Amino acid sequence: MRKSTALFFVSLSLYQASNWLQNTTLNFYVYSKAGSTLSVGIVQFLQYLPLLFLPLFGGILIDKFDKYRMLLFTQFTLMILSFLLYSVAKDDINSTLLNVFCVVVPMGILKTLDIPLRQTVMAHLVSTDKLRNATSFYSTIVNFSRFIGPFLFGINVSIFSVRSGFLISALLLIPNVFLLSLLKEHIKSGGKTPTSGNVFSAISFLLQRKDVRNIFVFVFTVGIFGWFFYVLLPEYIYKILNLPPSAYGYLTSLSGVGSVLGSLLPLALKDVYAYTLMKLGILLYAFGTSLWFASLYFYPLLGLGIFLNGFGLSLFYACANAQVQIASPRHIKGRILSLYTSIFIGSQPLSFMIGALIHRYLGIWMTLLCIILVCIILFVFMRRKSPIGTPF
Repeated sequence: MRKSTALFFVSLSLYQASNWLQNTTLNFYVYSKAGSTLSVGIVQFLQYLPLLFLPLFGGILIDKFDKYRMLLFTQFTLMILSFLLYSVAKDDINSTLLNVFCVVVPMGILKTLDIPLRQTVMAHLVSTDKLRNATSFYSTIVNFSRFIGPFLFGINVSIFSVRSGFLISALLLIPNVFLLSLLKEHIKSGGKTPTSGNVFSAISFLLQRKDVRNIFVFVFTVGIFGWFFYVLLPEYIYKILNLPPSAYGYLTSLSGVGSVLGSLLPLALKDVYAYTLMKLGILLYAFGTSLWFASLYFYPLLGLGIFLNGFGLSLFYACANAQVQIASPRHIKGRILSLYTSIFIGSQPLSFMIGALIHRYLGIWMTLLCIILVCIILFVFMRRKSPIGTPF
């Protein structure tokens, strides 16, 4: 592995560990303050709402301007905002969540740039023939962080407090920014890419490529219903199973373990069509959700269910992401990946709010049944072969 690639992936590891620790802390902090699943849905909705509308315009900036400076700016500013989040998240019982809401909104705006920006920079650092492996390795790091972040939360809350998780996540971003500062010499010409077209170039590409468009539709559908369990988990663990706060961190980390293995499976099954693996991911996610019901009688089954939730989602998204990367023309890759981000991550705020509202009016059990039903319907409609026409 070249030095530039190593710097990039170590920086990514630190950032993702910080991000998942922060999100886990944020979910439990908000739930402990408000005692409401809807409040958790609202704060996540506010954080990820910009990712639903802004990534395509961010993609134009990524294709046109200096990628290195943009990446360094977003990471440095996210570090400052992370320290600010720690300062406004008080343990005082009389403190409100308004200041927390005000901080997570600009963080969401910056992540609108950061997510597709990192993937575009990665595409410039590795050769085309190694892009599949790099994409899978990228997914593995992101998903391993889904284990590390919640696991750190479990340790932190056992020793210190919920709030201190915000401080630890901010401290992790300091070496991340330092490593990125060493990356400048490895991104040629400031990381600029010759561009053509406008904001609608990516949309025009999708209109011409039905195969890629189908992936976007499936990713959006899974995104709407696939993230419900993050909203439901604090209440399910805390009130239904009556487990301590540290159990929330440890059980959530099992999703990260499943995610790591799910992102690695396509590498072991290179001759299997991506659509086949995507369908397998959907089935495993549905089965994992069904185990939530069984955990009422034997609660360790919840751990297996959460593991399969993470495994199924990761397997599905790893295949979908790699197919989009491979199919995207280089001169508009930033815009296509930004549009993919708006569908992939941008569906999360809708998922958080829809899940919270269904839970509020129908209860947790009907919400879980909705997830299983959607997975079954999606499985029926997905085709057998990869839309790109090649195995993963």
